[in-house]
Amino acid sequence: FDCVLMDIEMPVMDGYTATKILRQEKRFANLPILAITANAYDAHKERCLAAGMNSHVGKPIEDDILYAELVKWIDPGKISSAQKSDAEELKVKDVEQIQAITSVEGLDVQTALARLDGDNKLYSKLLRTFRVDHVGDYELVQKCIALGRIDEARRLVHSLKGVAPIIGSQGLARITLDFDDVLSRRLVERYSGLLAVFHKNLDSVLLSIKDYFDNNPEEEVDHSSNHTLDSKELFRRFYHLRGLLDSMDLEAHSYSTELCKYFPKEIPFQLKKKFESSLANFDYEQAIIELAAIEKQIRKEH
Repeated sequence: FDCVLMDIEMPVMDGYTATKILRQEKRFANLPILAITANAYDAHKERCLAAGMNSHVGKPIEDDILYAELVKWIDPGKISSAQKSDAEELKVKDVEQIQAITSVEGLDVQTALARLDGDNKLYSKLLRTFRVDHVGDYELVQKCIALGRIDEARRLVHSLKGVAPIIGSQGLARITLDFDDVLSRRLVERYSGLLAVFHKNLDSVLLSIKDYFDNNPEEEVDHSSNHTLDSKELFRRFYHLRGLLDSMDLEAHSYSTELCKYFPKEIPFQLKKKFESSLANFDYEQAIIELAAIEKQIRKEH
């Protein structure tokens, strides 16, 4: 490897532990390891360095910052030439293109689009999915805290912490950052106050998204037509998508949007829903698992 982008919040084994294990092997002693985390506090950065990581890149990832870190830590002479992506051949032009999203009340649309390389279609899909997936999050977090299930409450908040800045909600990003930290440190005395602010911010974002689509109903129309692929080509594209997910490439979102058009009608709705939900929440590890379940179902049918 030229470099490792180490996600801190991973299931089973976190990034700190994984880094320490890597450093125990002589061949990985000088391997550049960059922490990828939404935690921007100095204490978290110091913990990353103490675990053996070389530097820290905050989520949502800014291309310029990430590239600067990669250039800093990777010997240019060792970087293999990038292979040309076959994403372009998968794109299918819709009869009617989604109009450019220029304004959603309370959201920094321009910054969000810049992070998505100006992909209005992907941004529109992320907003729609956010509204569906997170409409009940306040009630769930409130219930988890009341029942003392703090780890579950934190998982919900942590998920929003990663997604909020990507859709352009700086207010929700700030409160979830604080709330996640408070829950992780079990600062019980602050739960009530932060829960109220969390509720206000999340409701505001959900209402803004609802109002936007109510006023732009054409945005929610699926203009795709029925497409078919032979099994060999479909599985080849599954393989490519897994590669994008494994490397946490944002291209996975637009690629999967097009690929889903080719899923056989026999695929259960819940399977597709779980995959789309994991992807929308940028849970790439879970998305790979859900994608494998879809592929298994297709192979079973064929």
